[in-house]
Parts: sequence; structure tokens; C-alpha cells
Amino acid sequence: MIPITVSIFAGQSRSMGRGFILSLFYVGSMAFVYGIMGLIVSLVGGVFGAWLANPMVVIGMSVVFVIFALSMFGLYNLEVPMALRNKLSSSGKKSGVGGVIILGAIAALVISPCVGPFVAGILAYISTFQDPLFGFLILFVFAIGLGTLYIIVGTFSSAITSLPGAGGWMETVKKFFGFVLLMTALYFLRTILPENILVLLTGLLLLALAVFGGGLDKLTSESPFFDRLKKFIGVMSFLVAIYLLGGLLLMNGFILPEMSSIGVSSSTHQEAEIDWKTDLNAGLALAKETGKPVMIDTWATWCANCKVLDKKTFQNASVVDESKRFIALKIQLETSDSPESKQFMKQFGMKSYSLPTVLLLSPDGKVKKILTGVVGPDKMIAEMQKL
Repeated sequence: MIPITVSIFAGQSRSMGRGFILSLFYVGSMAFVYGIMGLIVSLVGGVFGAWLANPMVVIGMSVVFVIFALSMFGLYNLEVPMALRNKLSSSGKKSGVGGVIILGAIAALVISPCVGPFVAGILAYISTFQDPLFGFLILFVFAIGLGTLYIIVGTFSSAITSLPGAGGWMETVKKFFGFVLLMTALYFLRTILPENILVLLTGLLLLALAVFGGGLDKLTSESPFFDRLKKFIGVMSFLVAIYLLGGLLLMNGFILPEMSSIGVSSSTHQEAEIDWKTDLNAGLALAKETGKPVMIDTWATWCANCKVLDKKTFQNASVVDESKRFIALKIQLETSDSPESKQFMKQFGMKSYSLPTVLLLSPDGKVKKILTGVVGPDKMIAEMQKL
């Protein structure tokens, strides 16, 4: 993309000011395309999230991450086709503001395969919030960061020869991001793999990063900053790997007797749990009969933030204590277009399908507060105490 960008702006005015303005429109157009992607995913978040929950889709996405990682390691190269590069370059000559806006939108699609795995991860994250403005801004800002180099190149296109060449430092950076892509693949597989297997693979991957990323390289007093940075990242990766692998061996009895056999069972550390009920109508009837307020937590199997809310807030001891004077209901709303979801939204006046959502109701079933997203324990308690 760097030679494409240079050729687009080299044919424009040599003025740095004009180059800067045109490059802003160029990158702004790219960012707008990405922002629209985030907006669409936010609007159909339930459908997108449910699709992402399919194990075959998750495995397929993880395979894509691995394919891109192997490219980073130099096994093969993924490049924009030469014909497309030449066409973009020739189209950029004296194209003006309107032209660079169009070329920026096209460039966003050209770049997409290069950053596809990262964009997929961001889209999965956005789908759990289902806030259109949030979805647009997240990918818009991502694209601005992606396009910062193009702004610099477009502004100083006449001085392109002064940019650092793609030498050994670039190969090191590529390999580092190869490990990042592999780690992202494991992140997506966390909902499928058993916890012990996930910890084992993560530890081994970090160990490989430490060995091949420069953690064991010898430094001298003359070593440059880049080599010292590689060493630091490698040593930190090694320490975390040892922590994960050592802990795994310890907890499974390979080093000492299993923790459960010496009286340190994980069950003894379980947090108190809220007494959730799953029958909506029965719960509302019970609330009316007993005069207790109602707390409804909506969730879906694909909703990662629902799990975060459970762990961070609903397992908090103070929240559990406060919930004892509530009728606590946990209602599954798997997709936005299901009859259950439509009926639920209509019944409680919800304008959009967004998970996680917590509703606080008076004993007669009237909605007093709707909380969306991951709400912290303090805020949850404060809202619960108002009923």
C-alpha cells in the first residue's frame, strides 16, 4: 500500500500542505468505510453474535488467523495483485479531493485482507455491545490508526526515499505480529477448548515467542534500543509462560499432590451465587405476591460480555447479598428476531435488542431502570437500593 499511496500523491501538487489535506481525505474515506462496517455489525449484533457462537465458524476464523500468522513468519506472501496496484496508481494521478476520497474507499477494501483477522476480532467485540455509535467509532478510530502512515507518506511523498527500508527490523516486527495473530486465534477458541488445554497452548506459544523473539539473545553495552526491546518482550513472555505452565502442572498434580487432596479445592473458593429463576411469568407472579422487586438479567450463549457481567458483578458478595430481597430472573434471548425476544422487548418497552441488559422492576412489574453493558458492582448496588 505504501507504493500505491506514493504514486497517488506523487502526481498531485508538490505542496506539503496540499499533500496533507489530500491524505486526510484519503484516510478519512478509508476510516468511514470501516466505520460503516462497525455500524452494520452493531445494528445486527444479535444475528452476528449468534453466528459467531457456532463452533464451526469459530474454528474457521481461528484457521484464518493461523494462515495469516504463517504468512507473517515468511512461509508465503500475501500481496495485493499487481494489476490492481497499477490501476490504483494510475487512477491517482491528478485525481483531486473527490478522486482521493473514492480511492480511499477502494484502498480500505484492498487493505482488508491484510488486517482481516484483527478486524474480525474487533467486529466480534462490537457485536456484544450493539451500540451503533460505539461500533462506528471503534472501527473508525482503528482505521485512522491504520492510515496514519499513509498521511505521513501522502504529505511527504516527495521524500519517500527517506523512509526506513524493509530490513531485518521489519522481519522481526512481522514475526511478532505473527505471534499476536496466533494468540488471537487462541482467544477465539477459548469458548471451545477446555481451560487446561487453553492454558497449555498459551504457555507454549509465549515460550516460543520468548525463544524465537529474542528473549535468549545476548546483549552487549553497544546493543541498540530495538534489540533491548526484543529482549525485554522475550523475557516477559518467558516469565508469563513459566507462570502458566508451572501453575498448570501444580494444579493437576504433576509437581505436588492435586490441590484438592491437600484441602485446597477450587470449590472452596467459589463465590456466593444469586438464586436465579428462569420462568419469567412465574417470577413476576411471585414478585407481585411477595411484594419483592424484580431483577432480570438477559443473556445469550454467544454474548461474551454476559459472562463478564456474571463474573464481575453477579458473583460480587455485596451484589449477591442485595439480590436476596429481589426476585432474580435470568432470561435467555438468543437472537433479536426470535418470538421470545420480540415478546420480551414489547412487554418491557425495550427499543433495541442489546445484551447484556439488566432490568430492575417494581413488584407490580413496572420497569424502573434498564442497565446495558457490563455494569460494575457499585453501580448495580446503587441502582438496586433505589427499589
